[in-house]
Amino acid sequence: MGTPQVQQTERIILPGKPGENDEIFHITRGKIPAELKPLLSQPFTEEEKERIYSQVGLTRAEHVPESARPKALWIFGPPAAGKSTLAAEAAAERFGQAMNAVSVDGNEIRDAHDGFRRVAEHGFDHHVLHKDAWDALKATANLPPSEPQQ
Repeated sequence: MGTPQVQQTERIILPGKPGENDEIFHITRGKIPAELKPLLSQPFTEEEKERIYSQVGLTRAEHVPESARPKALWIFGPPAAGKSTLAAEAAAERFGQAMNAVSVDGNEIRDAHDGFRRVAEHGFDHHVLHKDAWDALKATANLPPSEPQQ
């Protein structure tokens, strides 16, 4: 499967597997169904928060002395560019092993939120990408930091 491409016609093409057609999704803004839009502003449930904290490594990372903790290491790049690999290597170098770092990927946050997931499913079913869904979820900003680990 190739890298998704955004074209000027405001659509994204996901190349199909060999022998299958490509899938075309139209990028829309302001077309989230009225019954789904309020779900994006719902707070994360405790279960959703715990799922995120577990997926990003917050619950498994060993305690690191404050003087050795980085504030943040931001790694940006296109899909499949090796960001996760680079992050794991940097964490292993800095903390002895990759699992001692907290690595946050926006997918983990989006996928954990029931409202966002339902809007994404609607988009998938109707071949649209609701461009404003992520903005609405970010505006909710209701993922408080976890208590520091001791």
